Amino acid sequence: MKEFDARDYVRPVTLPLPNDGLVSRQIRVGRLNNDFVPPVPLWWLCQARLAEQRSSIPIFVGLILWQQFKMKKTQPLRISGTVWRKLGLERRAVNRALRALENAGLITVKRFKHRSPAITIMTEKPRVTLENP
Repeated sequence: MKEFDARDYVRPVTLPLPNDGLVSRQIRVGRLNNDFVPPVPLWWLCQARLAEQRSSIPIFVGLILWQQFKMKKTQPLRISGTVWRKLGLERRAVNRALRALENAGLITVKRFKHRSPAITIMTEKPRVTLENP
């Protein structure tokens, strides 16, 4: 299996310098990169931590979901198995993490046969109302 290389997801751009010289620079295109973790609501992270006590994989999967959501700016998300493999996650581990996040009420998942699931992130904190006894 080929190792993940971020250079596969950037392209060169030539920008003019003030002294009319040219320099080649790298800019990011809308692909996965290793140095971007978007702001995630604290309540969401706390709930993700409680979702699965034995593992930190749901938190990692949740951060990747937020990253993709911030980059694509659309829901539902469809993240292929190739992306998960490049991040070192197996299909079953991702499915367990998605199930844990779904049971915690942080995401909704619509599953399909032989296709990537459609994942919707809950971006609003759920309102909890206490009933009077």
